[in-house]
Amino acid sequence: MLGVSVLLAASSCRGILGVEDANLVQKPGDDAAVPSEAGADQDSSLPDDALVDQSSEQDATVDPPPGQDATQEQDALPPLQTMTCAWVLPSHTKLYEAQGFSTFIEAFYADAVPSMNQMRVFFESPSPSSTDHPVFTVGLQSSLDTQGSVSIGQFPYLHGAITRSSPPTSMTAVMSMNGSYGLDFFLVDVPGGFPSDPEDKGEPVHKGGSPTVTSLQVVEAGATVKFAASFTDNSLHYATFGSDLILTEGDAPEQVLVTAMVRLGTDNYVFLRGKTLGPVEYVVNDLDSSAPAAHTFAKAGVELLAAGPSTTGGLNIALRDAGADTLYLGQLSALAARTFNTSQLKAVTLSSLPAFSTKSVEWIGDELVMVGPTDPPTSVSILWLDPAGRIRVQGSVGAGSGGPFWKVLTRKQSLTSTTADLHLAWTERSEPEGGPLHDIGWYNQIHCQP
Repeated sequence: MLGVSVLLAASSCRGILGVEDANLVQKPGDDAAVPSEAGADQDSSLPDDALVDQSSEQDATVDPPPGQDATQEQDALPPLQTMTCAWVLPSHTKLYEAQGFSTFIEAFYADAVPSMNQMRVFFESPSPSSTDHPVFTVGLQSSLDTQGSVSIGQFPYLHGAITRSSPPTSMTAVMSMNGSYGLDFFLVDVPGGFPSDPEDKGEPVHKGGSPTVTSLQVVEAGATVKFAASFTDNSLHYATFGSDLILTEGDAPEQVLVTAMVRLGTDNYVFLRGKTLGPVEYVVNDLDSSAPAAHTFAKAGVELLAAGPSTTGGLNIALRDAGADTLYLGQLSALAARTFNTSQLKAVTLSSLPAFSTKSVEWIGDELVMVGPTDPPTSVSILWLDPAGRIRVQGSVGAGSGGPFWKVLTRKQSLTSTTADLHLAWTERSEPEGGPLHDIGWYNQIHCQP
């Protein structure tokens, strides 16, 4: 039978100066959890079909073979040693707060800075007339490590941020401004010594008309970055700085909503969430300037949860069929990732799935980590699976600061075969009756152990 961890009791009381007291777990010594990639510690008992390395000519909407019992497949494997998780810092760190009728609740972005064992969190300014976007670096202690702002040129909009591999402490932010005939996107380098001055790099990308960005995903590509963006004019664009390619145009926002972007070699995989129409991918090669064909890889009613690079150079994929309480998980080679469908993935039925609000879904190494509020919405829980669908963690972490969790960002701090440490940043909103909205951004770390 599947292992299920013990749920941790969550208790919280109001701390000094509005900072919440949080559940605290004492981390092992420095030598007890040496950071490593999950691929180096993968359970050798994974089934052979966990890694698909052949492309399929089957129709993209094919379901798993009839009669296949997902529970039996999981029970055939030895259960994992389950872990429980708890907050690390004794109190949540308040990063930023703002009040008004239009605030930053959705427009905040973060990425880990592994070489510094930190997380850098960006907030778009709540004022549409401001180009001063607050940035916070956290992780080494219970208070802020550094804080500053990205304020460069006339860029009032912030759309994403990603850590660069070279130099290893620098980050790149994607920003935009209203140009003469639409939006102009710019690449802004945020140096490792931040808050030293950032600078913009490269030629801008222009988007005509007067649309608003609804979703944007970005990947590192050597010395630059590439991104895919969905707009309120129901168009999906793929861009590297200096060029722009329209991938598709639809009749409704859902038809063009980009959910994930993964770079494998010189191929860039752009994924649309799906659900009503089924999830879709586009594969754009660096040397091909033509728009690729759309590949629908699951039936209507199935939505993409997460996609990410595997530790073997392939693709990790996670889908959800909410109507059947089923997850589809898979590890695909780069070749198979172009033509796969759900019959090549492992179906995992979880009774706890309907109650789980997946505010954050990430592939961390080759492990799927879902973090979000359950009941009450003021506390946060984790559902953590290996690629075969076996439960590694399922339970409560603890309470937030008192408000409902809104947007949650999770990034890896360290990961071994027996322990895990995660960065977690989130926003909470209070809506006083008749008053302005009140948004607060928070940070803490999560430690998981047997």
